[in-house]
Amino acid sequence: MLGKPLDTDVLAWQAGPPEEKAAIEADPILAALPVVQDGRAVFIEGSDYDAFQFASVLSLPYLLDSFVPKLAATVAG
Repeated sequence: MLGKPLDTDVLAWQAGPPEEKAAIEADPILAALPVVQDGRAVFIEGSDYDAFQFASVLSLPYLLDSFVPKLAATVAG
């Protein structure tokens, strides 16, 4: 049986400016998702966002070193 599209263990959002993150957080449909309500959503933001957007041989190792621990902490609860 297939799950719901956003019924997942963790959800990563990318947000550039603070207004973009605020708009995502304020959306009632997104806020109602179980993954969000359970605190299993994490944002790729700041320098992680920059590295994710640039996606180069230099930026991706930085992103892995910086974002993976945040992702792991979110999954661990």
